[in-house]
Amino acid sequence: MSHRMYLYNKAEIGSSADACLPLMEWGYELPLLLQPLFAQAPFVGRNCYNDPGSEEGLYAEAPGGIAALRAFYDFIERHAGQLLTDVEAFREARRKIFQLLDEQAGHAWFHLDAWDVFNMSDEDRRAQAEALLDEIERANACIREAIANDNPLLLDACPGVDAPWAAGSFRTLLNLANYDYGWAPLGSLLPHRDEDEPQIFCENELFGLRGANGQVLIAPRYQAFYEFDWDSGLACVQQGGRFGYVDRQGREVIACQFEDAYDFSGAHALIAEGGKFGLIDRQGQVTVPCQFDGGEPLDHDGTCWSVQQGEIWGVIDPAGNWLLPAQYRQIQAHGSCYAAKPEKGPQQLFTRRFHALGAIGLDKVDIAYLDEAHNAYVIRRRDGKQWLYRALDELGQPLLPGEYQSLKYQHDLQAWLVRDQRLYGLYRHSDRQWLLPCAHARLVPQENTSREDDGTSYCTVQDERGWGLYRGGARPGWVVEPRFERLEHLNQRYFNACLEGRWGILDTGGEWLRQPFDQARAEYRFVRDGELALVFHDGRTWALQSDGECLPLAAERALETVDRYAQFGLDDMQQACLQASAGDLWQALDCHRRGLAAYEAGDYATARPLLLRAVELGNDDALNDLGCLLQNADQDDRGALAYFHRASDAGSALAARNLGYCYQHGQGAEADLVKARDYFLLATERGHRPAHLELAALLLDHQPELGDLDLTLEHYLAAWRHGDKDESASCLGWLYEQREDYAQAQRYYLHASARGDAYADWRLGRLHLHGLGMPANPHKALEYLRSASERECENAYLDLAELLLDEEATQEEGLSWLQKAVDAEVAGARELAEQLLKQRNGAGLLGRLLGRLRQ
Repeated sequence: MSHRMYLYNKAEIGSSADACLPLMEWGYELPLLLQPLFAQAPFVGRNCYNDPGSEEGLYAEAPGGIAALRAFYDFIERHAGQLLTDVEAFREARRKIFQLLDEQAGHAWFHLDAWDVFNMSDEDRRAQAEALLDEIERANACIREAIANDNPLLLDACPGVDAPWAAGSFRTLLNLANYDYGWAPLGSLLPHRDEDEPQIFCENELFGLRGANGQVLIAPRYQAFYEFDWDSGLACVQQGGRFGYVDRQGREVIACQFEDAYDFSGAHALIAEGGKFGLIDRQGQVTVPCQFDGGEPLDHDGTCWSVQQGEIWGVIDPAGNWLLPAQYRQIQAHGSCYAAKPEKGPQQLFTRRFHALGAIGLDKVDIAYLDEAHNAYVIRRRDGKQWLYRALDELGQPLLPGEYQSLKYQHDLQAWLVRDQRLYGLYRHSDRQWLLPCAHARLVPQENTSREDDGTSYCTVQDERGWGLYRGGARPGWVVEPRFERLEHLNQRYFNACLEGRWGILDTGGEWLRQPFDQARAEYRFVRDGELALVFHDGRTWALQSDGECLPLAAERALETVDRYAQFGLDDMQQACLQASAGDLWQALDCHRRGLAAYEAGDYATARPLLLRAVELGNDDALNDLGCLLQNADQDDRGALAYFHRASDAGSALAARNLGYCYQHGQGAEADLVKARDYFLLATERGHRPAHLELAALLLDHQPELGDLDLTLEHYLAAWRHGDKDESASCLGWLYEQREDYAQAQRYYLHASARGDAYADWRLGRLHLHGLGMPANPHKALEYLRSASERECENAYLDLAELLLDEEATQEEGLSWLQKAVDAEVAGARELAEQLLKQRNGAGLLGRLLGRLRQ
């Protein structure tokens, strides 16, 4: 089931009967590009369409939302070079978005209906709606912040940008093809329109039609002009209070002569005259006079119509012939059957040809699609503790001679799979005969066994004799009668067959491809080009080639197969044969795994011999783990270092990282920061992601002797990409500050600040204070500097003090922060205090501060 969110432009809150423009039907989300539509006074209110008594609908004022969206798109276009990969496509999407909103979205509210998505969770829908609204408000706050600072990089902090398909980049998200810069979701509920589709236009409150080339096909003269329906290619129009139809070429094919008219369904349309309803064909000829009180098509093809006489309904065909007499309160279509509620008594069901199925519930009927032209109706009833099933055709006639415990039509077999008295059979209704009587313990249709030449399909069948292979389709019959202990599908044309405890391969013609002498069933899932299957014989694994030759499976491939795929249904014998073919490679891997598990459990006595044995058998990964064991169990740093070197020489990324750590901290050898840097770098080159952060921190702490700022930045960015965002953010901000790239610095500082980083608050305060990369904003600066100081970032004390001392109303607080800066020995704090003392007398707090300075 697909779960969707729906966006509407509505005239009223909580109403399903108001004027409404459907805009969006989109999977699981309100895309970030459209969230500014909910920027103006958003709130959670009544659901309009699914459960009007509950409150999980989102609303916002539409005019303000459109203005916010326009400001957002203006901002994106101003930074097109930085944000857009296809400027012209963006401009076209923007044109269509605001043409739609400006010309059609004239109602007061935007309404987001996420009821369908909320129902995926057991959490209260109101709580989910409030959480979604909170996320939208946070996104809009980020958007406003980016616009205010004229910094598109701040959009990376929007909720949703960290999704896998965006990879933390708003630019990536913005340019995803499936969004079409916002037009794809926003216009998803609008009628589809081809590029060559003529356009309805309005002048002086009259409607006309303009071709795709701009040529006027119909001058504005209609009071109403509805969309063209895709079935007939005609559009309903109104002129002088009467209705008719025009085509896409601008011709009035049916004159405006009816009191009311509706879209065509198939070859006919409903019309009204004198308050009564009838039908016309596509030439405008009346096929059913206007005599009914109501009417509507029951299917898309217009082959049957429900019509109303007084308070009751019946069904007619397009010629006016009665298919169901007018004696029902309600008639509804449900797939390929119809439900009719009479004035008295229970609901009645009918086939699509209006033959009675009886007074049964819709939940008691399943539709079986026999072919393109025919359906069957499988009806169940309770019989004691069991259900019984019967099948009827579209005329209401039985397709099978009785009722059964289960019925399922098998298209490939061209027969019904029947269960009766707990036994299975096959019945073909076309010639009313049993292909297989209900005398079999199991009957399993086999998928993907059809031959391309004749479409034949197969099923495996079990009775007291064993398993056999039966052919269905046009030429039904036994391929091999039951005699096998087991019979399982291998691939399209072959089956695994077990006879006297040994396995062979049987083709769909009943011939042996491989005689039964294998220890386990053949395996098809892991074959390579030119191979039919893996087979298991003499305790080993072999690759069966297309020409029938068997080649021993290479040890490396056997190890890969058993290691990677054992969890996917390999039985014990298959695994044993694969392990034997892998030889010492498997023994080494097994010892390593058991040794590692013991080590991680703290059982060093068990782990040591297993890891040593794994090393002896050639498992290089065990070298690193032996080093960790020596380091943690024996505190033998020198011995651990030797194993780390052996593991690194064998290509281990983790061992290279461990060597970097040892040389950085002098464990097992003299500290050597150059070696530490080189081994951390080697670990990153081998794909060890956490080493990026350790290398970057080492480089930053030892500038410039170990590397320049560019190399440091490179590895902090790699750490950020690989998930160490919180640990990298402040350092990235500082590095970009050194480059005077203040927009990037602000982006990373904001990430760190949101997670309580006082240093980042200090740096953001200075950026706002001095107008670096943005207009100077003392109020923002004060906010960030106060936050940093209250979190005891000592460097912020002096900046906060200076800012507060500039205003007479805050000088007292400024002096208190200056005193803290002096106490913390912040550079420049004492000098500022002494400068102030020269300008003022020594009374009050300033005097007491002076006293402290002179001590």
